[in-house]
Amino acid sequence: MYGRIQKHSIKRLYTNAQDAYRVLAHYYLQVTNAGGYILDYLLLPHSIDLLLFFPKSKKDVFAVDSKQLLSLFGTLGSVGKHYPFSGMYELYHASHCFCELGKAGTNVLPFSLETILQVKKSASLCGPSPCLF
Repeated sequence: MYGRIQKHSIKRLYTNAQDAYRVLAHYYLQVTNAGGYILDYLLLPHSIDLLLFFPKSKKDVFAVDSKQLLSLFGTLGSVGKHYPFSGMYELYHASHCFCELGKAGTNVLPFSLETILQVKKSASLCGPSPCLF
């Protein structure tokens, strides 16, 4: 089952890089402890968007139709490969790997890495120095 978790907040989810990594570690542990995988993500100051895979259905996760998956990978890549709190960044840089996109040799991704990269590159909106905080 593919799913998505989105959280939006008026209050900032993090104020610095260390806080951001704590937020990501929290979600990573929640998903992996439930038997799932984070395929891709985007953490912004006021929101987090996670694209997930679970071998079995989960009640508390919004199900995503497989036809929507590729466009969601593009959406999550919209800030570009230089934004540090995203799956796309993990793919291009040696960093913490919270999602399967950043891990070499994963077999959980629903599309080839080349296909996902094409969609992400075409969706990228920002230059190399987006506002982080």
